[in-house]
Amino acid sequence: TDEFLISDAGTIKRIDYSYIKGGGTLVKTGQTTLGSTTSAVTVDNCFTSDYENYLVILGDFTNTVDSQTLRMALRTGGSSGSTDTTNQYRYASRYFQDNGGSDSNTGVDQGQFVIATNNEEDVSSKGFCGMLTFYQPQVNDSTRYTGNGSFMQNDKTNFSAAYLAGHFDTDAIHTGLTVYFGSGDIRAGAKIVVYGISEA
Repeated sequence: TDEFLISDAGTIKRIDYSYIKGGGTLVKTGQTTLGSTTSAVTVDNCFTSDYENYLVILGDFTNTVDSQTLRMALRTGGSSGSTDTTNQYRYASRYFQDNGGSDSNTGVDQGQFVIATNNEEDVSSKGFCGMLTFYQPQVNDSTRYTGNGSFMQNDKTNFSAAYLAGHFDTDAIHTGLTVYFGSGDIRAGAKIVVYGISEA
């Protein structure tokens, strides 16, 4: 049950499943899907000491109010977590627009990360969708993330590609995250899925 039989020019060979599978896997550690409109989407206890790095998928983050900024903050405390609002967030976000223009958000000593700006509120635009990698949120030094995504801006004037990075300066142990807009609510259907990256 742990082997495959493969025909190589008529010769049957046995190959271990572990050889084909490779060394690393993704293991789901958390998920929140928004069932109704609310102010934030939060996943607690998704970052644990089981894994060093994590992959986070964000899908369909659409606001109820036009032209708002999408934000993200880290959380501490495990399953009963609380949002870390200390002014230790640094971020650099760059947006490349389909009309050839560009836009950006940067910050030092902020209370959250900024992911996207001037988001379109129409649900047909699918909101912000992206993929983020978090590096060592459980290691006692600092937390960093990088990622990318896409979203519609400015009343559907621009479709934008987002390139994102952020760093939290202190040695806080982070166990989760929350995503929210600067004003207004998030529409139902928004989703966060978190995977631990297993290197074994």
